[in-house]
Amino acid sequence: LSIALDQLVKIVKGKYGFDGICVPLNNLDILSEETILIFFDQLRDILVNRKNFWWIFIGFKGLFSTLETKKTRISETFKGRPIVLPPLTWREIEEAIDRRIKYFRAEENVQLPVSKNLVKLLYDISKGEIRFIFKRLTDLIVEFKTRYPSAKSVNYDEALITLRQLAMMKLNEISFTKTDRNIIAGMAEMEEFRPKDFARFGLKSAQSLNKYINKFSASQLLYKSKVGKATIYRCAGDVKLVFGSKQVVD
Repeated sequence: LSIALDQLVKIVKGKYGFDGICVPLNNLDILSEETILIFFDQLRDILVNRKNFWWIFIGFKGLFSTLETKKTRISETFKGRPIVLPPLTWREIEEAIDRRIKYFRAEENVQLPVSKNLVKLLYDISKGEIRFIFKRLTDLIVEFKTRYPSAKSVNYDEALITLRQLAMMKLNEISFTKTDRNIIAGMAEMEEFRPKDFARFGLKSAQSLNKYINKFSASQLLYKSKVGKATIYRCAGDVKLVFGSKQVVD
């Protein structure tokens, strides 16, 4: 790997004239803390202590605090600092949608074909995750236009049914036991939770809940963040669509 990286730098500098390479490592939030620590520990010298490479680690809030606390010798090799990107506000989501419509529309009078209430629902259940909102809106419109090519808009009730069907198709790709479904349904009813909330799921210990947390996180059904030393989890938007009962927008 070291030889390959050195060769890559030579190609980039010689052929394109750049000083080095920026390498984003995304989706670290779906890995367990133990896996992340092992990853950085094993590849510390190869990844971090290299000239002409700038690494961008994209993961859960509190990732660097975890490294500082549990792997000091790794965190000390970082010369940068964490940047926390807060969720987009509802107004920012509205502006992003309006700009997208203006950019891609074929006619001047084109309007958003779904209710703003539906967009607000996606915003609320995903905590402002624009990638999820745009992906699910695109899936919805494509699915609906396939069924009804001449339709100009999608009513709220039918749109919600279609979104739930699409989310269910994704979740059906995962092997769930009956207990798995009961546990994740309980998670979907909560805004956020921690391993110490095990009793709320009818479990006997935090270790028992962690088993399900690790399984669901590996399937990208949960997101995590750090607040101080506490690790907090919340369900992904598709889980909320399928298992959550709070699907009414005021």
